[in-house]
Amino acid sequence: MSRVMLFLNTDEFPEDEIVDHLRTFLAAAPILATCSMREAIHNVSICGQLIPAGTHVLMFPVMPQSNSIIWGKNPEKFDPDRWKTLPTSARDGYTFQAFNTGPRACLATMQNPTPQPEVDLNPVASASASSSSNPLPAHLNPANYPQTRYFSDSNIHLELTYNPLDPTKSLAQIRSPHAGANVLFLGTTRSTFDNRPVARLTYTSYAPLALRTLEKIARGAVTKYQLCGISISHRLGEVRVAEESIAIAVAAGHRRPAWRAGEEVLEECKAAVEIWKLEEFVGAGEEEGEWRANRDTDSQGNYLGDKVAEG
Repeated sequence: MSRVMLFLNTDEFPEDEIVDHLRTFLAAAPILATCSMREAIHNVSICGQLIPAGTHVLMFPVMPQSNSIIWGKNPEKFDPDRWKTLPTSARDGYTFQAFNTGPRACLATMQNPTPQPEVDLNPVASASASSSSNPLPAHLNPANYPQTRYFSDSNIHLELTYNPLDPTKSLAQIRSPHAGANVLFLGTTRSTFDNRPVARLTYTSYAPLALRTLEKIARGAVTKYQLCGISISHRLGEVRVAEESIAIAVAAGHRRPAWRAGEEVLEECKAAVEIWKLEEFVGAGEEEGEWRANRDTDSQGNYLGDKVAEG
């Protein structure tokens, strides 16, 4: 599999439209069906640091000899000869690039291949070193966090933060005189994964979409289990062993719906929210870390999370 990366000018493609265009493109090019929405958005998150301010990037796995590209707002087959003959105005904001073995092997433009800078996979550590000439994308910049949402109609509290989580605050947010049960779940980084010693996990997210997905999950739980309140907080950046990465608190009239709601919300968050984790192991180099959809393993250690393909 090879990869195509496409820059989209945000003047033509506002942030809210990016996902709609992605769905349209995938629907028009069945050969790209192996690229899920979550994988595509993950690639936006990881590779965004290579992109100048004011642009977005979409990256798709494609079969060799079948490269495709979005031109304007209409999906078309990519034709290098036609691309070169287009007027400059028609090509503004669009650059064709390829990937060799993944985000760290970003190559150059179609006409003149030259190596690109490596991507720093730890936005927290690099944030202070970023200069105005090469700023972090907004969704990767810890300075833009925490990002929170509160919906008073259903007592829903959502948070994405680079700070340590506060379980006491989560419980305080959902307390209600109508609740007979308050359930708190804390997900922590364990010391081993698939029988390998874990050094740390690093989480990244595309916050605009992640917060929408969290709201959908929370509202579904409130309706299904008649919750009095729900709080979901997820930590981003580096989370070391024994530290919390997610806190879910729910309040309900009785214990049974509270227990069930808490577990169901956790599973839906792991399955659907646009959050990914980099697993780094003791004694392994950074290059050996693995980006994975935010899932867990079963009792036999089999992966439930989808490893994000690199090439």
